[in-house]
Amino acid sequence: MKRKMIIGITVFTLLMTGCQPKANDEVQNTNPSVPQETVQGTNPETEAISPEKVEASPIDKETEKEALMSLLKEGRMVEYKTVLTNYINDFDQTEIDALFVMHQAYLREHLTDEIDLYYSDDMAGIHAELIAALSDQASYIVYGSDKLKLVDKLQTESYKALVQKTLESGYALDSGEGSFYPQLDYSELLSVYEGHLSEQYRGYLSLMSEDLKQPLTTEEYLAVDLETLKARMYAYEDYLQTFGKQIKKDQPEMFEDIRIQLSVGIWNTVNPSLSNGLLGMDYYPTQELVHFYQSIIEDDQYPITTEAASRILKIIEDKREDVFGSAEKTELLYPMSQTISDDLNQKLKMAY
Repeated sequence: MKRKMIIGITVFTLLMTGCQPKANDEVQNTNPSVPQETVQGTNPETEAISPEKVEASPIDKETEKEALMSLLKEGRMVEYKTVLTNYINDFDQTEIDALFVMHQAYLREHLTDEIDLYYSDDMAGIHAELIAALSDQASYIVYGSDKLKLVDKLQTESYKALVQKTLESGYALDSGEGSFYPQLDYSELLSVYEGHLSEQYRGYLSLMSEDLKQPLTTEEYLAVDLETLKARMYAYEDYLQTFGKQIKKDQPEMFEDIRIQLSVGIWNTVNPSLSNGLLGMDYYPTQELVHFYQSIIEDDQYPITTEAASRILKIIEDKREDVFGSAEKTELLYPMSQTISDDLNQKLKMAY
């Protein structure tokens, strides 16, 4: 109990220090004839945090919530996550949902500014240094519980400071075309809130965290195998069937995140190409690809995904020699694939 109350005092202190000028944090002894001990002994703030009197100074739930919201609004994410970890069991699911929504909204709101920092003139060398620091890793995506290890691998102090700030603020680092940029660290958000969120938010974070760790595409090319692609499309469509209308009403940006992921899956399903490995060197669909389509049709679990597979498989069967067999012929496939993709995306928008 005493530990709980000490943490409570810490919450109150965090809240107050974020709101008061620094000059108010110290009590000056302006009378040299009065011993310093006397001044300290009559300081009500000092008395409030005395261990002997902790039991008499409870921090109620509303104060906890106010402190957390204040830390969020000020972007003091390290302190926020520390305090939330200690107090998360004090809140019900609705309150935790609200804190998560506010947390993610803050990260979204400040993401563009955070990205801009990596492209300022004084950070011109940061991308090369990051590539060197991550050269021993399988991917250039930095996220999750051990992401701060990257800071120690950097040499330039200004780069270290920026990367540490970015990662501690709740962002991951991703890469593309030789440069790095922040994005939301869904893996961290999931670890912070997972056991306390409602199913629609927990499901959302699980899907987004999975895509952060293993994106469907890398620089517009399919980056997963066909079984993973199918599993992801099923998961996205299942989520939309279960929560789509509600989350579109409550949090339209989250709805769009999942819809876009499904849309990316649809495009890669209906647009087989040599570059994404779904056509052989002879510019014909691989047998693995045909089996992929057939398995989705046989499963017949999710209408959008099933229609995508059915329509492209029909083109393969009906127009095999017209649109396959050479690079020139496959260019004729592109507008057909685009039509299928546009139709299915319109159905998605109409359905929810």
